[in-house]
Amino acid sequence: MNKSSSFTAALFKHVAVMLGMRHITTAARCSRSNGQAEACVKRLCEHLKYYARGGLSIEQVLPICELNVRCMPHSKIQISPFAIVHGYEARLDVPGDAPPLSSDIEPDRLTYYRWFRTELQRLHRAVKEAREEQKQEDKRVYDKEHKVREPKWAVNDRVWLKDDSIRPGSPKVLTRPRYTGPFIVKNIAKRDDTIGTVYQLNNEKTGMP
Repeated sequence: MNKSSSFTAALFKHVAVMLGMRHITTAARCSRSNGQAEACVKRLCEHLKYYARGGLSIEQVLPICELNVRCMPHSKIQISPFAIVHGYEARLDVPGDAPPLSSDIEPDRLTYYRWFRTELQRLHRAVKEAREEQKQEDKRVYDKEHKVREPKWAVNDRVWLKDDSIRPGSPKVLTRPRYTGPFIVKNIAKRDDTIGTVYQLNNEKTGMP
């Protein structure tokens, strides 16, 4: 989620607490981390355009849109969000679908609970492994397309920071400086291999971060 004023206001914070939501913001200059949220919004808009006949009927078609999103298999792992949560695909009684298979589980509730818990844990592990494999594949494709190289900066190195932003009302657009600095690398932090390296930069002239 981005950091616009709509999502950082006090009202949004109170609404998130009331609904039990956890507000996670994206990293600076890393818009691709918004991909899942943007894809979800795009999918919802496509459903609304198809089912809603006008702006006043959006509220009426939201349940069917939600059902479609929850029951639609993921394009990469081929499992729907409904199946990930419940352990089985939603039974929609769509014409042509095969009837659900009869279960061999004993009618005892405790036995069924233990079986269901085991199956759900197995499914969640499989989904997690599939997601990790897909992340690695996406990273490989992205790195190859953008010719990504592992950074080799060290403490006390002198670096410049690329800046593609344009200030509102600025008289310089094409002729604006593409880099700011110089900066000195004061500290390098990396918790583990699952996240990128973080660099603490101090301005060479002022000594301030």
